[in-house]
Amino acid sequence: MVRHNIQAIALNADQLRHAFRNDEQDIYKEIHRCQWSVIIVSPERLVTKSFKDIVSDQFFRKILCLYAVDEAHVIIPWGKSFHQAYGDIGTVCTCIPPDTPVLAMTATLWQDLIKPLLWLLSFHSDELRNIIQQSCKKPNLQLVFQTLTHGLGGNQFSDISWVSRRKYKVIIYCLDFDACNRVVTYLRLLLPIGVDRARSIRVFNGLLDDKSNDAVLTAFNNDPETSVVVATIKFGMGIDVRAAQVVINLGLPQTAEDDLQQKGRAGRDRAVDACGITYVEKKLALAALSEVKAMSSASRTSRRSSDVGVTSRKGSAVVKIQNTLTGELQQ
Repeated sequence: MVRHNIQAIALNADQLRHAFRNDEQDIYKEIHRCQWSVIIVSPERLVTKSFKDIVSDQFFRKILCLYAVDEAHVIIPWGKSFHQAYGDIGTVCTCIPPDTPVLAMTATLWQDLIKPLLWLLSFHSDELRNIIQQSCKKPNLQLVFQTLTHGLGGNQFSDISWVSRRKYKVIIYCLDFDACNRVVTYLRLLLPIGVDRARSIRVFNGLLDDKSNDAVLTAFNNDPETSVVVATIKFGMGIDVRAAQVVINLGLPQTAEDDLQQKGRAGRDRAVDACGITYVEKKLALAALSEVKAMSSASRTSRRSSDVGVTSRKGSAVVKIQNTLTGELQQ
């Protein structure tokens, strides 16, 4: 927003805390007065009395021209599982003027979730909605799956030691905070004497405050000495990274959506060749190989009796492998 000279403000806990400490601004009053062209609201704020007062204000309702939902694919799964506030995003549609346009954007929404999401956002009539679907494929992004030669519970990660050579801008995704710390410590110890280790290999996760994470993001994009960011899933949605050449998942992401989001950090500059590498634990790789062999054998047997339907079975096989691996990871 800032790059495009748009007057925008975030209505979230950090912004409100900052305003309270500095006693410089009354954010809600400024919003009521329509001093901001764009208001970015966290899901937790949507059901508060203060926000309901805003959307009930007659002057605000007259000039409201759009309700936009970014990363819309998380509304249904997150709202049902661990973060109920995301399920409340759709309820705002019942509070704003009925003729207000609603825009939902996502790059990773599975086909079977389109109808439930449209219903949740009150797109009940085909005449009142327009679905624009485009491919999110990146010709410059190569995807690689590699079997780990070691586990993920220790302090040695030799399979990714090459990252310490600092030839590429690399993002490494870990499954939890503990793994983040162990990976960072391992990689920093590999750096030669004289290199600023904290500057070269940085950490981005939910345990750090927004100011610290923003500093890491700025350094990764602009500082040539910052070559690696080790992160959790927090370094995913809404992160604008242009510099990333390689994205590594140390362990299989918990969902296919997570994988798409995280690999999507690499190769945003289409003129640069990029790579997404998933390092899979050996037991999961063996389980996948066994599954592929079983389905390949079943496919050959079926092909001998009939050639009909082979393509559809292959398509479902990919999904089944993903589900198998994800299920084992979560156990």
